[in-house]
Amino acid sequence: MRDGDARAIAIGRRCAAWGLGLAIACGAPIGARAASDAPPAPFAIPIVKGQPELGAGWDAKLGTARGDPGACVSDVGTERVEAPSVQYSIATLTRAGGRLVLGVQVAAITATETLASPRLTDASRRLGQSDTAAFRDLCGDGYVARVELGGQWLAEVEIDPGDVVRAGPRVTTGTWTDVEPFRAALEFVTKNFACTARELPEGSRADARDIAPGTLLDRATGFAATVDPDHAKPFVAIYAGYEKTAFSGVALSQPDAPDGREVAERVFRGAAGAPTSSAASRAAEMRLAQAHHYDPAQEGEEPVRLSNASLGKPEDPLPDGSTPPPAAPPAAPAPVVAKAAPATATPSAEPVVRKQAALVFEGGGPPVYATTRAPGGVHAEHVRERFYWVPGMAEATPEVRAAIDAAKGGSPVRGTTVEIVEVGAIAVVLTDAPPAAGVFSEPVGERRAWIAGVTSPDPAQRAALDAALRAEGAPGGARQ
Repeated sequence: MRDGDARAIAIGRRCAAWGLGLAIACGAPIGARAASDAPPAPFAIPIVKGQPELGAGWDAKLGTARGDPGACVSDVGTERVEAPSVQYSIATLTRAGGRLVLGVQVAAITATETLASPRLTDASRRLGQSDTAAFRDLCGDGYVARVELGGQWLAEVEIDPGDVVRAGPRVTTGTWTDVEPFRAALEFVTKNFACTARELPEGSRADARDIAPGTLLDRATGFAATVDPDHAKPFVAIYAGYEKTAFSGVALSQPDAPDGREVAERVFRGAAGAPTSSAASRAAEMRLAQAHHYDPAQEGEEPVRLSNASLGKPEDPLPDGSTPPPAAPPAAPAPVVAKAAPATATPSAEPVVRKQAALVFEGGGPPVYATTRAPGGVHAEHVRERFYWVPGMAEATPEVRAAIDAAKGGSPVRGTTVEIVEVGAIAVVLTDAPPAAGVFSEPVGERRAWIAGVTSPDPAQRAALDAALRAEGAPGGARQ
């Protein structure tokens, strides 16, 4: 690579980190920036209740994990570096409407963990080369490349409205590795202006509790000494975008450590219980619900509410102001059997075609597909964000259970796209592998169309198959 090219790439990456507002200053037209192959700049993600994990995919636009660790990015192990350090931060959170709120963060880092030689898995790489939308749905636009272990302490200091004008230009914000300038900046605020201090346990604004300003100073400056390296937990994840070269098999680059102030601001923006006041935030949550919410009501089961906890946030307060008790931990993965469509159903509704990305596992038995939603009628087992199922199988036979168990502990051999055509209450599934022996299927190009558990379709099921073929633009050919 020529030196000029290297400098241009470096400038482009800095501009991406600064934001679109400086695109013109960097000499890059907005249209060209939008079409750039450069991934989003690395940034910090607060780890809430153990998520996201090292190696997990991440959607930077929606702010949510995608896939299980190892599903999209493989590695040869985890590298751990014992690197004790402390970062003390004060950031301005709110300066509007006559309010001035400061955020206080102390991050005590005991070690960092990274993936050794991370690469896209063969299955996800092939999926990215053939279907970029399906790849993003499955793997996001980046992954968790590093986690920092230790502990953090968070608080807020709100200046009294009567002191805001006087305090505004005199408040010192920043990030320090030395406790003394941090202590001086925080002490100046708490001793010279009327203020209210709130401690945020585990970073949760919903659980905020008032404390005396002097107590806040003592806890902030003394927190690092309370972090035990032997019991340290991951508390900050570092996102890295997928590079274009990764789709040709080249190892992913390890991101540099982000600036401590940037980490603090990210942590405060992602603090549990933070209000989502913008229309963009609400729209993102709605897209997230549509992308990840499996609705068993469509299969005749009890509907599931998309809780704040599933978005990495605490539950909304009850009417009396109290916080609901935490949800019970999830039970061990159990088989999920979706009800097959009734044989007498009449497919009068217009076909609805749904596409979703799938990982395919093959280990000697029947192939196993893993998707974020199980097709209607198949026997599926739910593990984290995926449903594992065998094409055509509505019953949990020993062979099906053995194949799914092997898939849970194995690695996918390829990625593909599954189409589900819903015709009324009947779900017709199109896969690139034929269904289990005995299950009736129709050829649709290089795919097979089938209904789970159906060996000899009745008139309503035949009509549903024909409707699915028409929806795919294929003629109703000879039936097998």
